[in-house]
Amino acid sequence: MIEDQILDHHAWLHHRDGKQLNCRHEETKHESFYNKVFNKAVFKDCYFRNVSFSSCNFNGTMFDSCKFYLCTFSHCTFNGATFTGEMDRNTFYYCDWRLAKVKDCLFHHQSIVGSHFDFPIIRMDIYPWAVTVLRHKTMIGCQSCPNSFWLDPCLDAISEMDDRALEWWKANGSIIQATIRRVS
Repeated sequence: MIEDQILDHHAWLHHRDGKQLNCRHEETKHESFYNKVFNKAVFKDCYFRNVSFSSCNFNGTMFDSCKFYLCTFSHCTFNGATFTGEMDRNTFYYCDWRLAKVKDCLFHHQSIVGSHFDFPIIRMDIYPWAVTVLRHKTMIGCQSCPNSFWLDPCLDAISEMDDRALEWWKANGSIIQATIRRVS
């Protein structure tokens, strides 16, 4: 079934008859996908277990409240992909991200328990926001900014992010900055 959806999606990407891949509540187990193009696809409330993705493209793809368990993403490309959803609904349990190319992605409310990356990533929750620190940018709650901003922040800009943001930053900013320095 998903193979037909991927073919339709590929046609849609090339402005031919076809339709955008929009998977909802799909469960995929023990599958292998090689050299597939999932660019701009939407996955919502999907479950992937023991799925091997190899040399696949996920540029601009939206993953909303998906679960990945024992999956591999060898040589996959994720430029501008979004991983979001309710707290701990989008999860990566014991996944292998080594050899994946990840750039300008948004990781919001992610759990990455036991996953392996060949790039630095630190995830933490400091109430009331989730924090994801990558080599070049950091996401705090829904705010994604280059690390240079967080290392030398404009307090006026932070205070405009949320009513609680400035107080939170004053209490936790040094932790975030130390983490960024460790990852960068």
